[in-house]
Amino acid sequence: MKPYYIELVGNLGAGLTTVAGYLSENLDAFRFSTDYYRNMLYLIKNGASINDFKTDSAKMLYTYLNDKYGDVKKLNDTDASVYIEKAVKKESLLKLKELTKNKESIIVDRHYKGSKREKALDDILIHGYNKRVIYIKSLDMSKNIERVALKKLDYDNVNPRIKGFNVNYSSSYSNVLDLYEPNNDALMKLINNRLFDYIIGNEKSLYDLENNTKELCKAIKGNLYG
Repeated sequence: MKPYYIELVGNLGAGLTTVAGYLSENLDAFRFSTDYYRNMLYLIKNGASINDFKTDSAKMLYTYLNDKYGDVKKLNDTDASVYIEKAVKKESLLKLKELTKNKESIIVDRHYKGSKREKALDDILIHGYNKRVIYIKSLDMSKNIERVALKKLDYDNVNPRIKGFNVNYSSSYSNVLDLYEPNNDALMKLINNRLFDYIIGNEKSLYDLENNTKELCKAIKGNLYG
């Protein structure tokens, strides 16, 4: 069977990471998240040391990124943000190339934009991947913002059943409202549903989202293995 590439689309706080983790756990796919790099780089920028982490995986990531991008500590906040985003793109492409070379099935908890990354995804399809796109539909963006604001990053709290980047997720920024763009929220509501292979809703609660994700997982398994 061909490896598969599953891309999740949705607004900030819609539940992309929650869904990606569940699918990773149940479909034996690598959960790929740019926040894995981004969050650690912001911690490095703000003065974190290796002693702030308990697990070997967190310490290895800190050492790798600090050795490679430690200059971020010398930059002001504006320049650091630009520097970090470039570093995240670079590391993301390197990891995607590694995963596709090894024919790993991949779940990505965001929609990629930008010519280089789109080219990388084209390469994934060329390498014989089955691609599926899932839209997590949000009716109330304010509830999404509340959920993200309550999350706290913890690289030492992991779910060993999730394959890949399994740190406990949180917002990459201290103020999640900086990420909220009302225009994007409006545009997402205008998207044609026919662009997606699957659509699930998060309009009620985390419990409902998890139940919807379980049904989604069954459907995907039936499609991929049926």
